[in-house]
Amino acid sequence: MRSDLYRSSSFNSSGRSSICDTPDDVYSDTSIEEDVLDLNNKISAMASLLKIGQKAVIMSSSSSSKKNKADILENCCSELEFDMWDGQFEFVGNAYEASPIGDDMLKLPKISQNSHVFDVQKVQVLQKQMNSLTDNQHLTDERYARTKEENAALQARVHMLEEQLRDTELRCEERLASEERRHRELVTRVDREKQLHIDNCAIRLQSIESANENLRLEAEKCKSALETMRTEKISLEQRVSDLNVGAQSFKDEIRLLEAELRKLKQRERDNEEIIEGLTKDLEISRLEKEAMITKLHSPSPYVTELTAQLESLKHQNRSLKDSYDELQASSIAKGIERGRLLLTESPSLASELDGLTHDDMKTALKDQQEVNDQLRAYIDNILLNIVENHPELLEVKQNL
Repeated sequence: MRSDLYRSSSFNSSGRSSICDTPDDVYSDTSIEEDVLDLNNKISAMASLLKIGQKAVIMSSSSSSKKNKADILENCCSELEFDMWDGQFEFVGNAYEASPIGDDMLKLPKISQNSHVFDVQKVQVLQKQMNSLTDNQHLTDERYARTKEENAALQARVHMLEEQLRDTELRCEERLASEERRHRELVTRVDREKQLHIDNCAIRLQSIESANENLRLEAEKCKSALETMRTEKISLEQRVSDLNVGAQSFKDEIRLLEAELRKLKQRERDNEEIIEGLTKDLEISRLEKEAMITKLHSPSPYVTELTAQLESLKHQNRSLKDSYDELQASSIAKGIERGRLLLTESPSLASELDGLTHDDMKTALKDQQEVNDQLRAYIDNILLNIVENHPELLEVKQNL
């Protein structure tokens, strides 16, 4: 085990532990201390052997028997061979190259009872081994100190990494809990939004179905209204054609009435001219009368004649106005009577327009044109709405 420790690749040339090695390659402080204690024991054993060798040399210089010296040295060599092994103090590294302990150091030459030089060589070998053990002891102490420092640094780093690991685990657990909570909230919100969207879609579907039903009913109503409007349009077109036919005859009657009206206006203008002339004459007569009165305080026959003439002209003017009023009243009465007959007996358009004046006929024609324009605009508006909203109604009707 000690040889494996010294030959392990976990120690570099300076005796320091490689940080890149795995934790299994780093020995504990206890094993290093045991190696150091074992090395100290070996040094003590070597020191005792050295003392024994020195005693053997001293004994060789005395009168002791050669057999006793040979036995002592053989016992020392046998004990040395039992305590030492090949590569015990060999350190593998680039900076330190340990000289291997060969046969010349561990396996001593065969003991010759008659050789005094052998004892000296044994002592020299033991001294060399003692020096080597001392150097190895210093190197081992240095290596032990460095290894202890590195071990303390590694333990501190391990503790630091463990703290970091615990902190990381706590942060990961907190983050995981936060993410789980956030995901639960997100799933809950998505489910709530989905349910709300489903409810909205259901409400919209119901409203669309209701609107569709209303549109279907409205389409049926529009279809029936369209049929009614078409029937009314046909009747109105027929009536318009009748009115157009009657309008021509109405225009002829209007021309006749305009001619009569012009005659009446001409007579009225003539009467007005006569009245104006008489008024002027009356004014002149009044002035002359006043002049004569101022000259002659008594009336003359000429003034009496002028006064009588003035009275006759006034009477004639009143009679003309009365006749004009009677003509207008008769024309109005005729128009009312013809309107009544039109409402009760439904006479022709010519008889309907026979008793109307020119202004009344213009007013009636204008009213009828306005009614026709309104009716035409109403029909066009209905057809336009049907074409824009429900063109299929017209298509179905055309196919029928």
